[in-house]
Amino acid sequence: MFVHGAGLWLDCSVHAELPGGDPTIVLLEVQALRAEPDRAPLVFHGSRFRRLAV
Repeated sequence: MFVHGAGLWLDCSVHAELPGGDPTIVLLEVQALRAEPDRAPLVFHGSRFRRLAV
């Protein structure tokens, strides 16, 4: 899944799945990443992505 406008991209594989009660806890292993530190961060709130105010 790609999020347009995100400042970070992670390529991950599943390392382990652990029982966590009702949900399953999934541990990921990062295979590769790309970061764009000059891009403003995104926040997911209220079922949508937003930018932080300056």
